[in-house]
Amino acid sequence: DSGSLFSWGKNNFGQTGLAVQTDQLTPALLRNLPEAKSFCVGAAHSLVITKENNLVSFGSAHFGKLGNGNEENSGHQPQVVLGLNESPK
Repeated sequence: DSGSLFSWGKNNFGQTGLAVQTDQLTPALLRNLPEAKSFCVGAAHSLVITKENNLVSFGSAHFGKLGNGNEENSGHQPQVVLGLNESPK
């Protein structure tokens, strides 16, 4: 397992994680992402668990789907979701 992740498809919200704002018609390597251990995709957003056990999200933030505390889209930049390693109070 190399941890490399490729992405393609509709990209109107940055859900491919690529640094372009156009649809991606062929597989492209996600260069701005740490090595991936697991991933999950929705219609307009994507989530990746890295080998360092961080959760990274990108795409549409509608209804808080990215877990970053707001509804602003990721701007085609994967973002680490903060606060997951905190102990419950």
